[in-house]
Amino acid sequence: IVNQLFTVVTSMYGHDKITKAEGVLLNIKNLNTRGYLFFDSYPDDTERFGEKQYMLAVIAPSINYFHTIEIKDIMIDISEKIKKKIDWNIEEYWKKIYDLMLIEPLKIE
Repeated sequence: IVNQLFTVVTSMYGHDKITKAEGVLLNIKNLNTRGYLFFDSYPDDTERFGEKQYMLAVIAPSINYFHTIEIKDIMIDISEKIKKKIDWNIEEYWKKIYDLMLIEPLKIE
């Protein structure tokens, strides 16, 4: 599924737009859920576009815009570790996102 999402988004926006950290919130109709996809890259002459492009994703039925603001900060932290080739504990970050998703955002009426 993640490969399909990466292909869809890069075909819409192009590989050249992944040069800076950016995220997108998508409805994933065939799974009846939503996904926040975070794209980033770092220079790597051995890669096709001269950079290593990658995507981090959170897929959950209840993600909304307000969640993505905080999820993006978490993804930026992970991304910095990836760029510096620092080992990171996926469980630690999964727990942060899980806890965030348990909190219902304020509804503005």
